[in-house]
This record gives sequence, structure tokens and C-alpha cells, in this order.
Amino acid sequence: MSIKRSASLTKEAIKLQLPMIAVVDSDADPFGVLYPIPGNDDSTASIHLYKSLFYNAIADATKNEILRVLGDKQTSCLIV
Repeated sequence: MSIKRSASLTKEAIKLQLPMIAVVDSDADPFGVLYPIPGNDDSTASIHLYKSLFYNAIADATKNEILRVLGDKQTSCLIV
């Protein structure tokens, strides 16, 4: 979602002090975005790429946390 097109959401996140991660195009003001990701926010292909990268990072972190919590315990759970 473009920061320029979602100005009301950006203002609300700043008001609620929510950290924002956003793809910031060269024509947008990154004010209020804690983790700006430089890139094209207009291209469907780039949005799908970002979505895939975020999904994989979250899945990997979740898997690693489960493994950390389980430690050396033997388990029959399947982690995908």
C-alpha cells in the first residue's frame, strides 16, 4: 500500500505510536516509518515479491523460535 495513498492510516499509526514497516517509493515522504524499505510501491510484481520475502522471514523466525523453545526435547511435531 502506498504511503501517499494511505495518509490517514499513516497518521493513525503515528498517533497510536505503532512502528511502521513500509515500502517507500522515491516520490513519498518516509516520515513516521520506522523501517522504510526503498522500492517501487506501484508495481504488482514488486508487492508480490515483498509479500513473499516477509512471509518467508516470519515463517523462518517462527520455526527457529519453536526449535529454541523445544530445545533438545524429542518431539513428533512437524514444522513446515
